[in-house]
Amino acid sequence: MKKLLLLFSIALSVLSVKSQNTCSTAQSFTAQGAGPIETQLQTIKWYKFTSKSTKVKITLVNRSSSGSDKANKFILWSGSCGSLSQVEADTLTSGSDSVLRVTTYSISNSTNYYIEVRKSNSTDTVGYSIGLNFRVDVPMCSECDLEPSTTCELLCNGSFENMVSGASHPTGVTPAGGNLDICGWENATAASPDYFTTGGSGGAGIPATWMGNQAARTGDAMVGFFANTPFMGNWHEYIYQRLSTQLTPGVTYTLSFYVKPAPNTTSYAGEIGAWLTDSVTLDSFSTTTSVISGITPQVMFSGFVNNTSNWTLVTGSFTATGNETRIVLGNFGNTMSNNSNNYVSYYFLDDVSLSRAPMCNNITYDFTIPAGNVYTSALTGGYTPVTISNWNLYVT
Repeated sequence: MKKLLLLFSIALSVLSVKSQNTCSTAQSFTAQGAGPIETQLQTIKWYKFTSKSTKVKITLVNRSSSGSDKANKFILWSGSCGSLSQVEADTLTSGSDSVLRVTTYSISNSTNYYIEVRKSNSTDTVGYSIGLNFRVDVPMCSECDLEPSTTCELLCNGSFENMVSGASHPTGVTPAGGNLDICGWENATAASPDYFTTGGSGGAGIPATWMGNQAARTGDAMVGFFANTPFMGNWHEYIYQRLSTQLTPGVTYTLSFYVKPAPNTTSYAGEIGAWLTDSVTLDSFSTTTSVISGITPQVMFSGFVNNTSNWTLVTGSFTATGNETRIVLGNFGNTMSNNSNNYVSYYFLDDVSLSRAPMCNNITYDFTIPAGNVYTSALTGGYTPVTISNWNLYVT
């Protein structure tokens, strides 16, 4: 359901079989991320894979919006053909629901598993994309041996230079629900933001991206995301980072990042920003491929981001409530400069920063040298007072 994403055009014919007896026809996933491309599918279709960890996330995104013309259930099985045990399953719950997802933490590493996809009718107009990923939550900075660059900076890898351990440079666009392999950052929903590096290929390189030539603002890497794509059901893409520490209530923070429209963008977005939240609230959007709605981003750009010559700074300050453990970046609305169904809005993203204000904003504090050679600061806003004693004043 996205760009050159591995969309499965499915022609269904009626096939009367028992599901336990058809896994012998299962088609293999050849790599993590994208599922195999199909040109024909029976009412029941099987896949198989060998696990690479104890955690797995499998996402299926239907291309059709018709309630009767979608893959409406899939099941994760363990065991062998003729002797299978169900691990997890997901079923579409409404006519507007289009995403099937299984997430489990209890599979065995280096073990064969089967995926069964089911559809309720035998028409041939359905299509879907499927992604298989073995890392469920984005690792914190400390888990990939990468900490924020300064004592003031609260995010790590804000310019996306560092990949997770063992990852290779990207070789194409991200599949639906796929991982990004960026240390400290991950895909926030069932959509598919992209990772670009100077060593990338298949449209994921720099400067030769699949959306036109573009260099990173700094360094050798950047992220790309659909801000909105009406002809794909208002497809939106988001990235997020899991903060190393929860933000402090009542304290003011400053956030900034840079975005730029891709050369092949045909419409500009009007609500690009950042949302800080907790893990439970973010997880409630894990199966969406459209806009994250019903929330209030703490920082948002005012107006359309339409500067095609230079990177646009998006920045702002906010006061934390104390529940913030995740930062999410993307477009939080459906407003576009051109609203025709065939227009697309795609942006590059680089150089993200989150700091505590005003301590990290180059503010100076005047004080009088007290008697006794002892000074205690009087900072407010949640800062711990600092006592300085036995110091000498040098005048040069």
